[in-house]
Amino acid sequence: MKRALIFCALAVVFLSFRAEQKKTAKLAKELKEISGMAMASDSTFFAINDGGNEPIVYLLNTKGKVLKSVKILNATNIDWEDLSIDQYEKKLYIGDFGNNLNNRKNLCIYSMNSDELLSKDSVSATKIGFSYPDQTAFPPTKNNKRFDCEAMCIYEQQILLFSKNNSKPNDGTCTVYALAKNGSSMRVFTTIQLEKPGYFKSSVTAADSYANGIYLSTYSSLYKFNIVDGKFIKQLKINYKVLTQKEALAVKNEREIFVADEKTPLRTGGNLHKIQLTK
Repeated sequence: MKRALIFCALAVVFLSFRAEQKKTAKLAKELKEISGMAMASDSTFFAINDGGNEPIVYLLNTKGKVLKSVKILNATNIDWEDLSIDQYEKKLYIGDFGNNLNNRKNLCIYSMNSDELLSKDSVSATKIGFSYPDQTAFPPTKNNKRFDCEAMCIYEQQILLFSKNNSKPNDGTCTVYALAKNGSSMRVFTTIQLEKPGYFKSSVTAADSYANGIYLSTYSSLYKFNIVDGKFIKQLKINYKVLTQKEALAVKNEREIFVADEKTPLRTGGNLHKIQLTK
């Protein structure tokens, strides 16, 4: 379900921070197709695999070891691409919205109690169906293939979804949608201009929120934005040292960020990386 990547070395962009990037652990073999992470505690993550795998949420530690697995009883992993946690409401959201061909009409998000994931071996979920308000063709023309999604996060009682732009030509933009947590409404929130041109530079593959910051990952870079008057204002950009199939992002705090990449047939990826920011 993923395009093959060409790997190359990249430099770090500092802005007002220094960023130390290091590989901290090999991921357990159960998570070779990791597509989403969220902080479960200061030292553990909830994690999921990409589409076609079992509908399972894993509890993972910072050494890459799986501590437990929880089956979601009434869910199917068509194309799970990201997850996000609402710490206040104790809910975990899983996005089944991978849509490479831009032709799916069964997009959904599953929500479940995060405490139950820690205490049980299986749980049931609530299914939230949705559709893009600006999509009228399935699939659209090749210059309007903007309805794939691999990233979401919680922001002010909404779920923000970040489109993965598969248009040709690719103009480096990402459409942001705001979905009510109960699925009752969905709207276009804004558009972000990322890199231009470049599929690997501008394809948003993971997201997380912390405090007032929205963090996005592409294959090649990590971004931090603040939202001001409905606009995404870029605060930070860090280019990853090596281009790999980075699909998962979890922000521990404003100085510690974790990224995970899928293991590929070329024997690259399959690692947990830590980015440490310092003034």
